[in-house]
Amino acid sequence: MVSKYTSGYGGTAIQIELTSAFFAGTIDAETAMERWLDNGSAFDWTEFPGRIGGLAVRAVSAVTSTAHRRAPARLLRFWSLSPPAEPGLQRGLLDSEERAAPADENGTLMPLDITMLHGDWGRSHSGATRNIAAFLQRGTVPRPAGLLDIQAVPEGWATPERLHRLVDELERGGPVPFDPAAAARLAEATDLDRAAAALLMAGLPHITDPEHNFLPPETRKALGLKVTDARTARDRLRRIPEIARLELYDAAMPDDPAELWDQAAMAERLAAAWKGAGAGF
Repeated sequence: MVSKYTSGYGGTAIQIELTSAFFAGTIDAETAMERWLDNGSAFDWTEFPGRIGGLAVRAVSAVTSTAHRRAPARLLRFWSLSPPAEPGLQRGLLDSEERAAPADENGTLMPLDITMLHGDWGRSHSGATRNIAAFLQRGTVPRPAGLLDIQAVPEGWATPERLHRLVDELERGGPVPFDPAAAARLAEATDLDRAAAALLMAGLPHITDPEHNFLPPETRKALGLKVTDARTARDRLRRIPEIARLELYDAAMPDDPAELWDQAAMAERLAAAWKGAGAGF
């Protein structure tokens, strides 16, 4: 998901901004949904609320190109001011033929234009219908017709204060240089090889790219990886469900975002999160 967002594809960023405006009460549901026609998204960005630590790691990593850094840094700053950063959110799936935006004094629901069959969550409900829409809900509203699933969004690491501090640190001090010694420490503390540890420390750059040589030459050089080793590491890490990867990063985030610039400490936190996730990794 991090790779998909930072590639800048689709209307993901605009959807997030429109949904935030809807929950803030500055636009109505009809206005937001009219804009979906021009700003659909192929990526399930509803995984981000409560699990945005991985995007933060990607944003501050020096391995991330300047062009690809702008989008996540902008989103993190925006998110710190946005209702999706507040607790009490739910995400769900419904039959898109029943798409509506119910709202009353107890809550609001916003259906989204996301191609859900690209992800594990949407595919798990494809037996019921191929027309699956995601939605975000705040408060309590009557369950919409065609409801397929609903789940609470975890509060996660990202408070508005932490997001502000993170982007301030990035703007003031620049990105975090890749530290080979920290990656080696992560590898030693887990069952990861050095290539997988390096990708994890850098925020899993280009992990969704299916090409054999998926890393740009400058990224592979910065990480000190050979093409074959990088591909093998990518294939292993991609077997971890995407939402589990996001939760891994969120569990490893420091209370003080400035500590991300201490790569040795970040390696220790990632190792602890990796072990805490269990043998499934």
